[in-house]
Amino acid sequence: MIITDESLKEEMRERGKFLDKPLIKMNISKNILEFVSEENAKKYGIVPFELKNNVLCIACMTESLLKQNEIEDIFNSNITIHLVLTDDYNIQEALKHYYEIDLAKRQNVYEAQDTTEDTAPILNKVKNIIADAIEFGASDIHFLPYKENGHYVIRILYRINGKNVNHSNDYAFTENEIPRISMAIKRLDTSASSDTLRKNMPNKGSFLTKDRNGMDVDVRISTIPMVSGMEKVVLRLQQFLSKQKTLYDIGYSEKDIRNIQRQLKICPTGLFIITGPTGSGKTTTLHAQINYVYQNADYERTVVTIEDPVEIYNNNYCQVQIHESEDKNTNLDAQTALKVILRQDPEIILYNEIRDRTDAETVIQAGATGHQVFTTLHANDCITAISRLLDLGVSKVSLLNQLNLISSQRLIGILCPHCSRKYDLSESDKILLDKKEYELLSKSDLKQIGTKEEREACTHCNHTGYITRIAVVEYVFFNTDLKDILYHTSSMREIQAALKKNRFVSMWEKGLNYVIEGKTSLNELYNQIGNKNAVDNIIENL
Repeated sequence: MIITDESLKEEMRERGKFLDKPLIKMNISKNILEFVSEENAKKYGIVPFELKNNVLCIACMTESLLKQNEIEDIFNSNITIHLVLTDDYNIQEALKHYYEIDLAKRQNVYEAQDTTEDTAPILNKVKNIIADAIEFGASDIHFLPYKENGHYVIRILYRINGKNVNHSNDYAFTENEIPRISMAIKRLDTSASSDTLRKNMPNKGSFLTKDRNGMDVDVRISTIPMVSGMEKVVLRLQQFLSKQKTLYDIGYSEKDIRNIQRQLKICPTGLFIITGPTGSGKTTTLHAQINYVYQNADYERTVVTIEDPVEIYNNNYCQVQIHESEDKNTNLDAQTALKVILRQDPEIILYNEIRDRTDAETVIQAGATGHQVFTTLHANDCITAISRLLDLGVSKVSLLNQLNLISSQRLIGILCPHCSRKYDLSESDKILLDKKEYELLSKSDLKQIGTKEEREACTHCNHTGYITRIAVVEYVFFNTDLKDILYHTSSMREIQAALKKNRFVSMWEKGLNYVIEGKTSLNELYNQIGNKNAVDNIIENL
């Protein structure tokens, strides 16, 4: 949906960013008016009307928004500009009254410009980019505008299978369009989260579109200002119906699935925690675990999720979107939401994230009162996750009593069989790997990603070198022996030793098996999982 001038005005009214009061009745002081010269007032169709705390409020017409960068360049860096939309008639009357300028006698600068100056052509191109990205299976689109040799240029990247692929040459934007792409995209926002008038601060928003098959796609907008005065835009694409997956779909091994599903069955209350970096599939995995419990229960279960944002929609669940606000009357943070939800008689709860002691105490209480609680934690692996939880300051006894499962995962790329090639271990591999690993890999038929030329010529993998991604997971079950050990230590080394006694297998060890099988490359393993023992191996090989 393209936002028209009228709908934009209505939207700005709802946000309090529209000036209905006649400017000629505001008795604007001469000191305020002097911030904008007669020439610039006429050129851009703007009228300053208020100055507070070095923020200059300027009334403008819709067309003036397209020149926001130019308008901001008029003022020194000590002044922050806040453009406020108003009716064209209001501006025209104010210019007559305060500057003795009759806009009716000047040619509108935008009327003389080519049709490419409209936002509609920009939005049409953006929509084509989104549709193409969906067909390629991209999760994100990056718009990075910059200047090169005095000319505006834009880089357009698709993230496919976790890898950025440059598609800049596939789309043609004029030089006048490139600086205005971010504003055009923000006008698509239907969440009321972004501020199209604000370019000196990050913005976020969202809108709903459809792919070429008519399926709904949720598009999340994120913008950030750059030193050039332009904005980088990232669009995250989320297809609702395709996101509900099973552990099989995610790529878990049969053994891992059996072990995790058994733990889900035998522990009807307590905590299930998953860790991993952004983009590692944590949310998808949590929903897969919850859906397994829900689908295999012998009676109807009530499920409530607390998320920011809600990424996977399920009509069988009560899903709550967090929206934090400084206004206490409209604030709904995760902790507040959970306190209310506990009165809603749920059996299964998805809690957004454990970030601090308060979050930890909140989910511990939820688990202790008879709920099955699924949540996330920022940690590199299971060992650091356990150490971090133990160091949060909560009661160790309470925490350990509720912990059932901690898992950590990464998504690794599966090599394209059409453009991958043979790989021989290097001298650096000999240093980074321990002796047993090196000997084992040296006996295997290893593969690596194809050359740049080979990837560019390959249509089977969208030129990425990888056909898909699968999850590599490590996990810890908290039996009585392990809980006893953890109660007396927070040392990562001692935790690691205790896990080995419990037949713990790390992501790195599992990933090596995929390398040996030729499914992925050793370099992909270094990049996505990393070798925690690499430093020790380097010292050993000195």
